[in-house]
Amino acid sequence: MRRYAQKYRESLRKGTIRGKIVGVNELKTKSLVMKTYSSFFFKESETKLVDKFTELRKVGIPVNGPYLKAKMLKYVKKEKNQTKEKIQNFKASDTWLKGFCERHGISVRVQTNKKSKSAFKRSRMVRNFHWFMIYKAPLSYSDRKSS
Repeated sequence: MRRYAQKYRESLRKGTIRGKIVGVNELKTKSLVMKTYSSFFFKESETKLVDKFTELRKVGIPVNGPYLKAKMLKYVKKEKNQTKEKIQNFKASDTWLKGFCERHGISVRVQTNKKSKSAFKRSRMVRNFHWFMIYKAPLSYSDRKSS
């Protein structure tokens, strides 16, 4: 924590981060100006994975983190334009998954259409509401004064 605070103070004094000139507001809010996504090497594999993700989501199949990690490892092994060393050193970790989701605006939550109450209970509530609106709710402002 002390190292981070020291680096933060130094960057405030210099006004730069990684050689980029940044204002005080960007330093305080840590905006996207400071975030560089140059740390990922397998762009082709990531685009394939995003395509697969959207394809599965359109069909309605839930996609979770372990599935994305396993698929990415498979795509990385098939990639041809990278060195063997980079391919062997790649680990689809939780940190990678978080960055991947941020880069592509993905949420791995499962989409459901479940309600907290059964259809029977909900239909009774709707009928009660309609009955109240028809018979008990006043029709105009003058009706409210008289009752």
